[in-house]
Amino acid sequence: MTLDSDSRTLTWHREWAGLLKNDPVAAGFIALAFLMPFIGFISSRAVSVILPLFTILMAAAYFARTKNFALLRSKAWFFIAALLALVAVTGFWAFDPGMAAERFGKIFFFTSLGLILFLLAGTSGNNGALTRKALIAGSIIAIALYTWAVVTEGGLYTLLSPESGWDAQFNAANKPANALVLLAGAIFIAAAAQGKMLAAWLLIAALFIVMFFSPSQSSLAGMAVWIAAYGIARGAPGFARQLTSLGGAALILAMPFLFAGLFALNPDRSLDWQAASLGARLDVYYAVGLQVLQAPFLGHGIEAARFISDWPIEIIHMREGTFHHTHNGFLQLWLEFGLLGGALGAAGWFFFTRQVAHWSAGLQPALIASLAAFFFVFSVTYGAWQSWWLSGIAVAAALTRFVALEVERDLA
Repeated sequence: MTLDSDSRTLTWHREWAGLLKNDPVAAGFIALAFLMPFIGFISSRAVSVILPLFTILMAAAYFARTKNFALLRSKAWFFIAALLALVAVTGFWAFDPGMAAERFGKIFFFTSLGLILFLLAGTSGNNGALTRKALIAGSIIAIALYTWAVVTEGGLYTLLSPESGWDAQFNAANKPANALVLLAGAIFIAAAAQGKMLAAWLLIAALFIVMFFSPSQSSLAGMAVWIAAYGIARGAPGFARQLTSLGGAALILAMPFLFAGLFALNPDRSLDWQAASLGARLDVYYAVGLQVLQAPFLGHGIEAARFISDWPIEIIHMREGTFHHTHNGFLQLWLEFGLLGGALGAAGWFFFTRQVAHWSAGLQPALIASLAAFFFVFSVTYGAWQSWWLSGIAVAAALTRFVALEVERDLA
């Protein structure tokens, strides 16, 4: 028994050493697949380090081995360049030009590295399903840590940071929970590809159940959207693709006018629902939607929500009576960059989501569900330029692509 165990250990080490030498990109994604699901429960900001660390190491190893920079050719660079141009131009009338310059650097850094990681996901060969196994293992650890956080109202983060306040402890579980929503498609594909469709749904069910008992309402709703979108995509894939791409783009373009119109229909706020943070969200969305109409073409500049104090309506549900970001990434594009920002967001969404049609029919439902869940979560929480959020989106997208490509190679 000992000899067998030692033999398996030596074989594993040889395989890993060979992978590091012959395919460092695959080795990097295997490590990412294992760490990404649960690292946020140890430190909610750790993902801000994971993206640059892994991308720089993997890109350096790839280019050193291949001397081929054709990988960097992508139409997606146009959208990053356009976004940076908007940040630069609107910086002239931003409330704080110094912050505008800092945000320019941050957005350039994280979006560029995120795109490079996404492109690297298409370069690796088959690695014997190691990435899928690593992702499943990491997800099980994440569910265990998340359950611990819910049961103890703090979990590992509170144990490591006992002096932290309630808001920090809440975000310590809320942030990685939403990261798990973004990873749900990759987790499902990984488990299903191992010939265990029941296990795939058990993982999704476990995530949903833990989120149901957690205070993270956005992640619970995001998982509900994932499950509903998966069902629609399974039953009507063509309709689901069009709804995701065309419907999503149209909603991005209409978003500020939609909320301004809702407020016009109910100016006395008699229909506000205070439960589940909905009233607070409506505070923000009504205020931002009406503020957008005051500068609809050029916007108010980067991070405008941090500096505006005279919103068009009274903030009645937010505890502080104000807010520092829009809790809606698409509304944030409109507020800061006006019509140009909204149009860029809609065009980027349409371009990216149209690529789903190129994947095999068996993978499309999970990919569409992931896009729908991302759209929802991006529309209801966080500021668009938070480092951990930009990083989490990029890593989740790259991992999903890597796992899906690995499965398609197995099916070919």
